Amino acid sequence: MRQTEADDHRSSTPGKTAVLLLCAVLFVLSGCLARPPAPQEPPSLPLPKQWRGTATTATDPLDADWWRTVHSVKRDWRLTRAVADSPHFTLLLERVIQAEIQWRNSNASLLPSLNLSGSTSRRYSRTSGGDSTTGSATGLSLGASYEVDLFGRIAAEIDAAQATFAATRYDAETVRLSLLTGIAAAYFQQVATRERLSIARANLDITERVLAIVETRLRFGSAAQLDYDRQLATLLGQRSTILTLEEQSRQQFSALAVLVGLSTAQLSLAEESLDALQVPVVTPYLPSELLLRRPDLARAEAQLDAARANVSVARKALFPTLQLTGSLGSASAALLSLANPVTSASLAAGLSQAIFDGGRRRNQVATANSRQRETLEIYRKAVLTSLKEVED
Repeated sequence: MRQTEADDHRSSTPGKTAVLLLCAVLFVLSGCLARPPAPQEPPSLPLPKQWRGTATTATDPLDADWWRTVHSVKRDWRLTRAVADSPHFTLLLERVIQAEIQWRNSNASLLPSLNLSGSTSRRYSRTSGGDSTTGSATGLSLGASYEVDLFGRIAAEIDAAQATFAATRYDAETVRLSLLTGIAAAYFQQVATRERLSIARANLDITERVLAIVETRLRFGSAAQLDYDRQLATLLGQRSTILTLEEQSRQQFSALAVLVGLSTAQLSLAEESLDALQVPVVTPYLPSELLLRRPDLARAEAQLDAARANVSVARKALFPTLQLTGSLGSASAALLSLANPVTSASLAAGLSQAIFDGGRRRNQVATANSRQRETLEIYRKAVLTSLKEVED
């Protein structure tokens, strides 16, 4: 009988060895198949080296507060406060803050996590004979866990979060520039419309005086009725023009109030003419330098970096993961006390690898690759559109 059990044990050993060997082979193959591809570089686009016309290059830094050179805007209200009070820009700033927090969370994945737990209990039990017993227990334990970044998955997640954070910052800068440009353009249009309205009213006064002269001449027979009718038509046309300009002025004032983030009752502008405006000097640059200064293109490039990092994250999720855990605890048979404790400590390392998940991780890799190609085309389209705008 004992000989039969020993034979069964020896016969089952090769089977167990084969199963363990098969698992090891699958473990290694799953990691080898997850080898990331070579990083895809941004597309090579034909960038013009110079303007079509004559232009000089300049190395002066771009002034982000170019509107300060227009002194009238500086006198009436500050565009910096207008941007700070704008709900559109405030919304984007919150998105930037969220992206920064996500980046910090990704960096925290490189650090171990510690958990402290404590418990105390008191038990009452009664036997069938009527005897009762009591027991107490108190425990305190400290646990630590750390994931070793063997294949760089966590580092790729940090790169993706950092690129996303940069993209949101460039997005906010794009909105800031667009908002500043819109506010400045609306303000200049408002000043121009007011000056046109002032000129139209002055012309109306002149036309009314001329009409009075023509009417007097008509009564004394020194002017024809046709002269009077022409002058009257001119007067009516100028009155219609004034009504149109007044409506434009109200619309522009309301649009400016919306851009600034104020109501029309809260916004007030001083009367001034176009002569008080100082036009900022625009230095010509090469198209390539203009492209480097555009935050929308920088945002597209940052999104491309984030997509590339997400592909790396998806592929490295196919690799095995190594988790280190440790704990240190004390326990005592007393209530709310650690008198005469029993101390225990443990340290473990766990290596895990997904063998079969229905193709979920592979599908994530395919999705990340598709998003990278999509982002690459968006970047290419943005560059080509910017080149067309520069050449036009």
